[in-house]
Order: sequence, then structure tokens, then C-alpha cells
Amino acid sequence: MNQPIIVYGYASGCPACDKLKALLDLIGVQYDYRPVERGGGLRRALELAGVATLPCAVEAPTGRILGGYSDFRKVARLGLQAGGLLG
Repeated sequence: MNQPIIVYGYASGCPACDKLKALLDLIGVQYDYRPVERGGGLRRALELAGVATLPCAVEAPTGRILGGYSDFRKVARLGLQAGGLLG
């Protein structure tokens, strides 16, 4: 991915957020993590933009929603299978 991405996730206590950051680090994707407070204004703004769950990766600067941890995990797994690294 040529464009850096923004990852919105909870400020603390979110295992999926931690897993997404670790996965992105592992595959070498640049990202800017932006913590979201539960029930805060940013969370409400994300909901209005169509973000139902966190974490959520968004392409910068287009704002295109790329998905969350499970989406990235599926793509990474498919890539590894295609490369013959997974059975």
C-alpha cells in the first residue's frame, strides 16, 4: 500500500486493536494510530461515517475504509497461502 493509513482504535483495553497494530508492524505497513475514547465525540463521528467497530483502518488521505483486524488477518493469510508459506 503506497498511502499511509490511519488506524482508529480504543485508547486502552482493546486486544483487537493491539493485534492489528502488531500485524501491520509485521507486514511493514505504515500507519498512524489514533486512540478513540469510548463514547467520545470522535467515536460518534466515526459511527456517522459508517465505522461500526474498532479498530478500523482508513486510507489517508482518501478516507476509504479498509477494515479492521479480521479483514487484515484474512488478507495476510491469503497472501501467505499464495506464496506457499502456509498449507
